[in-house]
Amino acid sequence: MRKFIWAFLISSLLIGASAAPQDFVTVSGTVTDSLTGEPLSGVTITADPDGFSTITDTQGRYRISRLAPGQVSLLANSAFHHSKRSAPLACREGDLREIDFALTPLVLEGSAQQVWAAAERRAGIQGYDRTTLESSTARDVGSFLHEQGLYTQSDGRTKYATLRGASPEGVLVLLDGQPLNPDGGAVDLAQFPTATI
Repeated sequence: MRKFIWAFLISSLLIGASAAPQDFVTVSGTVTDSLTGEPLSGVTITADPDGFSTITDTQGRYRISRLAPGQVSLLANSAFHHSKRSAPLACREGDLREIDFALTPLVLEGSAQQVWAAAERRAGIQGYDRTTLESSTARDVGSFLHEQGLYTQSDGRTKYATLRGASPEGVLVLLDGQPLNPDGGAVDLAQFPTATI
């Protein structure tokens, strides 16, 4: 019985040693907007061929650990920017690699439209025409709507809409009639430059 226990412990140690942190590859980096240089949060980074993925934080940073050595390529996906894939990198055991992305914003072509937003006014609906939008000094939709009297929450970088005391997660945001947060998550309105509206 003792021999069995010792054999089990030794095999467990060998298995653990074969999966030590120095045997893996770690990749990290920053994702920014190619036009503004601002960091992008909520961008999905997926590693090939392992398939591991993570999401960038509020500073646009990401980190993926425990990747197998060999050819590693990353794919950056954003709802508001063009996807981008990194060139394949030959990585050895224990490598720490830095891969940054600068993503190009999506530009929707179409005829001029009015921008509408629910506001805490008697009418309940407030429309903003192109003249009002162009005369504003706001650089993003979140700042513009706050400037127009819509209640927003901000930590200095992100901007979320709030209506009648509701949390940002309880506010449905539509783009061309399509919900941007069908799962109930908050939408950062600072990600929409007014120049693209």
